[in-house]
Amino acid sequence: MKPPTRRLAGVALLVAAALITIVSRFASKAPDGLTRVATDNGMASAPSHEPLLSYGPATGLVGALVVLLLVSGLMLLLRKGR
Repeated sequence: MKPPTRRLAGVALLVAAALITIVSRFASKAPDGLTRVATDNGMASAPSHEPLLSYGPATGLVGALVVLLLVSGLMLLLRKGR
């Protein structure tokens, strides 16, 4: 018996959220390339939006949700075009 698509999608979302939450804890604390370039060129003292751009579980979940919404919207637009 094939599981309903909505149930399968819900389980997939829960698994993705769990992976994002667990794996993000192992992210490197070293600065990324953009931070390194800003430091090397003297721009690191500029006002920072650090809480907005900090890496962590919440940021990963928000990013995944944004991508999910964009792809879902694109799929709906393409489906209507048929």
